[in-house]
This record gives sequence, structure tokens and C-alpha cells, in this order.
Amino acid sequence: MTSINQNKAQKSTLKRPYCDVCARPQKTCICHCVTPVSNQTPIHIIQHPDETKQAKGTAKLASLCLSSSTLSVLSESKSVALSEVMHVLFPAPNANELSENDREEITAQGGLHILDGTWRQANQLIRLLESRSIDIVFHTLSTIDYQSRYRQLRKTKKQGAFSTIEAIYLALSVLDSADVAEPLIESFNQFLEFQNQFQPNREQN
Repeated sequence: MTSINQNKAQKSTLKRPYCDVCARPQKTCICHCVTPVSNQTPIHIIQHPDETKQAKGTAKLASLCLSSSTLSVLSESKSVALSEVMHVLFPAPNANELSENDREEITAQGGLHILDGTWRQANQLIRLLESRSIDIVFHTLSTIDYQSRYRQLRKTKKQGAFSTIEAIYLALSVLDSADVAEPLIESFNQFLEFQNQFQPNREQN
């Protein structure tokens, strides 16, 4: 019995310490990458449960940067507070190009929702939202001229793919201003440099 208790005690001392703010192991804490952003348009990040374990994800970093934001995990077993009308950034066939003129309506109806996950996971999140009788207003950024650095972080076969923090940067550049959103890219660049120290091999989605 004594040896069992000793083993348990040894295992508990071997557990990696985690940062209380970013919830990552202290060795890979990303708090030094955070650059404050005073966004006027609220941003709500809806995360696929599989992304919570993804070290290369940028949703947590984005949420720490933004002054007005939420980060929620949505699955069949996990429910989050949802509005009757949701403005979602997603290139659905019926999506409208996001414009500055949308800011007032989006803000009045709760803010802009960003899906955090691979393309397959994002589609799963959309199906979950639609199954809950949510009135979804889709927006897209198809005409934005921006060279994504997403592939420096994770491989993807999808053209026009952005990391979550890049998508938020682009959306806020339209809805608020480029000056307001710019710190997000500064944070993302710092994150890329830091993350590449630990995970030089990119993964295929």
C-alpha cells in the first residue's frame, strides 16, 4: 500500500505546471504573445471540441487579445449560449461579403461569430447550429487581398484558409478599422515564431 501511495505522489509531482491565464503548459505559455486589441465589434469564437487539444490553435490567443470576446466549445453534448440570430463568418453559398455597413446590425445582434476548427470541423459546427433552429446570417471575406501565413503553422488542402486569429483580424479590419485589428497580426507573428521552436513539423488537416 505504501509503495502505491509513493507512486501516486511521484506521478503528481511530475505533472507539468500550467499557466493560469492561457491554460497551456508553462513551457509553452503564449501570454507573451498577447497584444491588446480594443475591438468595438464583439467577437464570439465557437470552438470545435477537438481544437481544445490543438497546440497550434490560435483561438485562445485571439480571445486573450480582444477586449470584447468570448470563447466557447460547442458539441452535441456541450451547449453554449446562442442567440436566435447569429452572424457567422463562413463561406456558405448564400454568404454576403462582409462590409463596414454590417457593423451596426452585427453589433446590435450580439456580434460576429467565428468558427474555430478545420474545414471539416467547421462544417460540423454549422450543422450543430442549424439543428438548434438558429437563424444564421453568413458572411464571407472572399475579396480580401491578404497573404495568409496559415500554412507556416498547419498544412491544408483548402484554398483561402486562414488561422482563426487571421480571420478575426480580417473581419475587424472591415468592421472596426485596420488600425484596431493590426495588433492581432503582431500577436500571430510572435506566436508563429514561438510555436515553430517546439513543433517544426507541420501537420496535415
